[in-house]
Amino acid sequence: MHNARRMLMPALVAALALSACGGSGASSSGGGSISRPTGTLRIMAEHEVLESAMLGPFEQAHPGLKIETAEVEGSSEAATKLSAGFSTDVVETCADEITPLLKRGILQPIETSKLTNWDELDRSLRSTTGTTFQGKQMFVPQQAGPHGLIYNTADFPKGVDTIKELFNPALKGKVAMNGDDKSIIAMTAFSLGIKNPFQMSEAQLTEVGKYLNAHASQFRAFPESDASQLNLMKSGEVELMDGGLGTANEMIAGGVPVKYVRPKEGGYSWVCGLAITKNAKNLNAAYALINYYTSVNAQAHFGDEGYVIMNEDAVSHVKAALRSTAAPASLAGITIEQEPKNPQRWVEIYQEVISG
Repeated sequence: MHNARRMLMPALVAALALSACGGSGASSSGGGSISRPTGTLRIMAEHEVLESAMLGPFEQAHPGLKIETAEVEGSSEAATKLSAGFSTDVVETCADEITPLLKRGILQPIETSKLTNWDELDRSLRSTTGTTFQGKQMFVPQQAGPHGLIYNTADFPKGVDTIKELFNPALKGKVAMNGDDKSIIAMTAFSLGIKNPFQMSEAQLTEVGKYLNAHASQFRAFPESDASQLNLMKSGEVELMDGGLGTANEMIAGGVPVKYVRPKEGGYSWVCGLAITKNAKNLNAAYALINYYTSVNAQAHFGDEGYVIMNEDAVSHVKAALRSTAAPASLAGITIEQEPKNPQRWVEIYQEVISG
């Protein structure tokens, strides 16, 4: 769903918004307290975190706080912009994308004693792989999304629960794989019996690459957007594909009879949240923002949008139909998406497959 999450976000990174957020000599000062922050708070995040329905209640609760936002798509873009001179107090990151921010020394450890909702966050997810560094909490998870299989229930009345079906010769031309290197390689690795694709050896990665190249003609398409996935399913061109829970929900809302399922071989989930930069100027407001996004109300909003949430107390406030999939327990036993050991090699294999 992490890939789908990006697909849903338009490229709205405006130069004006970024220049307002730093690099031009504009300063941000903080005052007050965590419960009543004042001054200016700068936030760099993806669209769904900054949309008015999400950020609005926080702004209304703190009229004495000026908020400046910059929209980015992923930690790599954020790291590049912050290294180039832009500045922010809070930046969104994910367990599989945090490395560029860590390597450039952009983040400061989170003081969990300042987090009012820390004890309510799922214990296994709040400090999962990729959220900590050298024993220190580097960002606070706020949402997650599992990646598995999506199938048309009319075409598969008995259901589908194995990734191997994507490679079934009888379905040639009727299946698709997500147009992203991590999803294509990880899902194929799961189908070959590899338990944690993000920790594969070079030999295992080579095996996955050969298998994918040998079966590239199996797939009708490698859709790179949520809209493309929806159209392929809605038109009947594709009956089965890999994808996120959120993508499946979007399809159902669009009138397509599909179902999401976690495959027997295994599945993975992205985990994303908010971090505080090393040069943050308004720490009180930064912690206030994180406390808001991990609150019951904000977390319930994410749950209503189809995400898995971190605050266990918020699950009962999510729409009844989505509570089971919003609950942190729904990710029990799933592999958390991480940056692979050799990300460039993953990209090379992906490019070979889709070009072939």
